[in-house]
Amino acid sequence: MVAGQEVKKLVKDGRPLENYSAASPQFALQTILDNIHEKNQFKGHTSPVNNASFSPDGKTIVTASWDNTARVWRADNLNELLSRGCQWLDNYLVTNPKELEKLQVCQNQANLVAAAPFLVQVGEEEARTGNIDNAVATFQTALKWNLSLQFNPQKKAQELANKTKAERLVTDGESNVKEGKVKEAIAAYTEAQKLDHQVEITADSWNKLCWDGSLNKQAAEVMFACEKAVKLSPNDGNIRDSRGLARALTGDYKGAIEDFEAFIKWTKEKEPKAQRQGWVKDLKAGKNPFTDAVLKKLRGG
Repeated sequence: MVAGQEVKKLVKDGRPLENYSAASPQFALQTILDNIHEKNQFKGHTSPVNNASFSPDGKTIVTASWDNTARVWRADNLNELLSRGCQWLDNYLVTNPKELEKLQVCQNQANLVAAAPFLVQVGEEEARTGNIDNAVATFQTALKWNLSLQFNPQKKAQELANKTKAERLVTDGESNVKEGKVKEAIAAYTEAQKLDHQVEITADSWNKLCWDGSLNKQAAEVMFACEKAVKLSPNDGNIRDSRGLARALTGDYKGAIEDFEAFIKWTKEKEPKAQRQGWVKDLKAGKNPFTDAVLKKLRGG
C-alpha cells in the first residue's frame, strides 16, 4: 500500500502524461501502468491517463483517461514494477535531487550518495537568491545523504548570500560612478567589502572612482580608491595618472609630480604627455594647475 501511495503522488496536475518529458516521474507512472496485468474486460485506453486511484486495500488501481474510459489494474506485483520504474528513473533522480527527495520509495544508499552533490548545488542557488532557510534545510538533507560531505549549513548559506549581495553592490557602485554619484559608489563598495572581504573590485573600478571623484572635487574622499587601484596595478600609467590628480587636488604636490612623471614615461601619446609635462612644471613651481576651467574640460564639459 505504501508503494502504491508513492506512485499515486506522481500524478498531480491533470496534464496528459504524453505532455511530460520522457525523463519525468509522471512518464514512469505511465510505463509502470502499461506493464501491470489488466484485471477484467476494460479495454486499453486510447488516450493518455490523467488520473489514478487506489482501492482501500491497495490491491487494485483504477485509471481514468482523456478518452473517457477507465481501467482496473491488479497491483499484486506493484512493488516489483515500481522497483523497475525507480531503476529506469535512477539517473534522472540523481541529477534532480528534489524529485528524489519526494520519492522515498526510489531512494537507496547509492543514489542518495550520488545525488548529494547535486542537492548541494540546489542549496547554493537557493542561498544566492536569498532563501537562506531553504538553503540550510537543503544542505542538511545533503549531509544526511552523503556523510562524507562536511560543512556548516548555516555558515555556507549565509556566506553565499553575502557574496551574491556583495557582487550586486559592486555592480551598483560601478553604475553610480558612471552617473557621477560618487558618495553612493563609495557607500556601495564599502558595504560590499563588509559583506564579503574577498569580493572582487578591480583596479579599473577603483581607478574610475578615483578619477571621477577627483574631477568632481571629492579627491580626499576617493583617495583610498586611488591607493587601492595603484596597489592592484602599480605599473598602469593611467592609474598613476588618476592618483596624481587626486594628490594634486589634496595638496600633495610631490606625490602628484611622481605619479605624473610615471605617466609621462609610460604613455606614447604626445598630447597627453605634453599636458602632464605642463602640470608637472606648474606643480614644481608650487602652482596648482587644476582650476575649475581645467577640471570642467577634463570632465568633458
